Amino acid sequence: GARQVVLLCGEPGIGKTRLSSYGAHRAHAEGFAVCWGACSEEFAVPYEPWIEVCSQIVEHAPQELLDSHVERHKGELGRLARNLERRVEDLPAPQTSDPETERYLLFSAVAGLLQEVAQSVPVCLVLDDLHWADGQSVALLKHVVRTVEQGALHLIATYRDSDLGKDHPLTAVLADLRPVEGVQRIS
Repeated sequence: GARQVVLLCGEPGIGKTRLSSYGAHRAHAEGFAVCWGACSEEFAVPYEPWIEVCSQIVEHAPQELLDSHVERHKGELGRLARNLERRVEDLPAPQTSDPETERYLLFSAVAGLLQEVAQSVPVCLVLDDLHWADGQSVALLKHVVRTVEQGALHLIATYRDSDLGKDHPLTAVLADLRPVEGVQRIS
């Protein structure tokens, strides 16, 4: 019933993605809803893994859960999950404000969605290849880990530690998450 995070790192080709997929398959067999988001080297789309994850959740979530989420967070999640508009009638537009406020509202909406889903069904969330993630995706990961503490959320994040330099956004977030309870790093 509590959030657990596994940060899986290693050299290219060592089997991080395969190990994550085994974990996801096992979680699915145990009744977890599984969502998978990955970063790609070619596209470098802002929030790329989160777009995939949020779209998957919106596609399969019960209507009542989505309606309740929109009641609390308005249309903020629609910035990432374009299919929300199709699932929720009369979806309000995301709020317009300064960039930091918009980012905070978006982060709160994503964390709120994950918390709501994880309280109704256990969730296994895999974020693959975070060494290619943009700063916003990594910041959202940090927000989710620090905010979603209740509910059965198991988060697996993979990255190549050999590809991280001092200036990579993931480097600072990994240091920030080190003391957080329920976060485990596996090399």
